[in-house]
Amino acid sequence: DKDGMPKKGAEIDYNGQSAGYAQDPVEVQNYVDKHDNQTLFDNLIYKAPAGAELVRMQGVSLATAMLGQGIPFTHAGVELLRSKSMERDSYDSGDWYNKVDYTLGDNNFDKGLPRKDKDGDNYPLIEQVLGKHAKPGSAEMAQMVSFYQELAELRNSSRLLRLGSGAEVIKRVDFRNTGPDQVPGLIVMTVDDGVSVGADLDPAIDGLVVMINASNQSQSIGDFRDGNDQPIDLSGMVLGSKHRAVDSIASGAAYDNGQLTLGAWSAAVFVKPQNGAQGAGLPVSKKTDLSTLPPFGNTDVYLKGFLDPSFGDKNPLTFTSNFMYEFSAEVTAEQLGNTELKVADSGWSINYGSCNAGDKLVVGTPLTLCKGGETGNIGVDLAKAGSYKFVFTAMNKDKPTLSVSFTEPVQSCKVLDTVAGNPLGYNLFVKGELSGWNAQPQYQLSYKGMDGDLAIYQAAFNYAGSTEFKVANEDWSKEYLLNGGGAVNAETGYSFAFSKGGSANNSITLPQGLWSVLLKVDPAGVKAGTAVIQECSVK
Repeated sequence: DKDGMPKKGAEIDYNGQSAGYAQDPVEVQNYVDKHDNQTLFDNLIYKAPAGAELVRMQGVSLATAMLGQGIPFTHAGVELLRSKSMERDSYDSGDWYNKVDYTLGDNNFDKGLPRKDKDGDNYPLIEQVLGKHAKPGSAEMAQMVSFYQELAELRNSSRLLRLGSGAEVIKRVDFRNTGPDQVPGLIVMTVDDGVSVGADLDPAIDGLVVMINASNQSQSIGDFRDGNDQPIDLSGMVLGSKHRAVDSIASGAAYDNGQLTLGAWSAAVFVKPQNGAQGAGLPVSKKTDLSTLPPFGNTDVYLKGFLDPSFGDKNPLTFTSNFMYEFSAEVTAEQLGNTELKVADSGWSINYGSCNAGDKLVVGTPLTLCKGGETGNIGVDLAKAGSYKFVFTAMNKDKPTLSVSFTEPVQSCKVLDTVAGNPLGYNLFVKGELSGWNAQPQYQLSYKGMDGDLAIYQAAFNYAGSTEFKVANEDWSKEYLLNGGGAVNAETGYSFAFSKGGSANNSITLPQGLWSVLLKVDPAGVKAGTAVIQECSVK
């Protein structure tokens, strides 16, 4: 991940569920746009600055799917810079928005504002961004067709880009520009076909490198290491033969003196030719053991200065795993205010402080620390009473990071006042064995107001026993689960999101009491919400 911590895909949270869910890449469809939402071109219009190279941006976006190991799924017309004039949901909007012109005469951009019932809330933003970009002509559309064909031919050029097997991916695929020192905007994937990985899947090459540069400047990389942390010889690397000679998506691509270089907004496949028998190839790098030893060995380190003006040996940091140390503390109302701190050992031979004068640690944002901390201590504003958890990550001892998270103190439950309105537009009920799986009035969740972008709904009812349940509307066309399904506990916060019909239920066992089910849900259906079940008394 971005901090250099090795994690399995199943350990990465994606809206309350595991991001990694497949054994083999052939089980995964990768896409950057599809029919349900805006086209890729329209999304670029929303995001790109005036004068941006939209054609190259579109090509680079597609390269992430076309040159990846999963199965590429591309939206009809994406190779033509197809636009739906910013329409988000066009399944019933006719040819005015859905036209695809294969003659390259018109990409259907700027045909007027999209339907008000679909995108009325976006009108101010759409009007703002439309004036920043000119309508692409036939030449731009033809260039995009060429980029698409180039990517398709590159994917078909080597079995190494279509391994199919998860086991082969683990043996052969590595990502080289990762962790806290990564160059922003640059993806570098190597695929090994050398002697150490077994079968010679592509007799013409010993390995390949996919580079994707999603930035506005040329980027270079060359320090590749093998499993013994030894440099990999990149001499002889050449650009893949399927790249165009003129107007290629691999603009500025070159190998020179151990460095692979790629121009702005470009994608490239470099290959290491095989001469006769398999050579050394491009072996994957050393994989960090998740049970790695503490970075500072047996030396104790402390969060010195935290609620301690003496900066003594208090607040010990406990090594957990993956180069990380942790410290947690409950902060009371009397302790609120500003505090300063450093990470150090008892003798100050280990001493990390701020890199810049006035640096402050903010909840949810990791801060890079510097050795010696010559510019001073790190400020922390304790604005709320509750639990603060500090995580010190020293994978890179020259530039370790410190982060802090905050958890609200557990509050006694309260039945909130119902207010007028219903942002969801449909009624929600706790449905389960407790209700005969029906929409019973006593289990209806009533609207209680907004918390930012999230609408608050609550039901309170007397109950004792064990039950399976879901949250759903009357006709089951809308179903939700806590934490993706399975057993849940009272007094514990969970993610709350849509589920598919027929998916696993939640379950819970509760003693006799008045129980509140409180949800915070996004009416727009974009963000994952939260849910908590609490024993509650009317106040």
